[in-house]
Order: sequence, then structure tokens, then C-alpha cells
Amino acid sequence: MPFDKTIEPREGSIIDRRNLLLGHWAGMRLGMFGEELSAYAHEIIKADDEIPGPEDVIARIVADFAARGIDYPEDLIRLELERLERQVRAQTWDIAA
Repeated sequence: MPFDKTIEPREGSIIDRRNLLLGHWAGMRLGMFGEELSAYAHEIIKADDEIPGPEDVIARIVADFAARGIDYPEDLIRLELERLERQVRAQTWDIAA
């Protein structure tokens, strides 16, 4: 059966999902839960609209951690972002297959 291009995931939706998950991950480390956590995760999605690539999202999380006195290395945030993107891509293609 040929691959149906109409169900091919959009790159933007993959990145938005990655950022949502990253926002939840970071928000939990910031001590958030419930509606506050959900709102923060959506703020992280919006933060990605500022410049191309993930740098604006990473900078936002680094700044938020620093504001709360959380010493978390930027390279570990980047690794989590990359892990979540791989996870979302794998899940997306599993669904599309």
C-alpha cells in the first residue's frame, strides 16, 4: 500500500509537540503542577516563535531555571530537547504507518 502524503506529519506539529513535552519537563522541575504546568508548557511553545531553531526555547528555560535558583546545565536541557524530539518523531511515524 503506497504511503498517503495527506497523513504525513507537519514539521511544525512535531516541533510544537516536542516543545509541549519539554515545557512539561521543565515546569515539573520548576515545581509546577496542574493548570500552572499546562500554561507554562504552552508558553514554551510560543517562545519558539521568536527565532528559528530551538535556541529561544532553551534560553527561556535556562532563564526560568536561573530565576528560581535552579542550577541545571544548558547542555542537559539540550539533550532532553533532542531526546523528546526523537520520541515525538518515532511516535508520529508509528501512528502514520
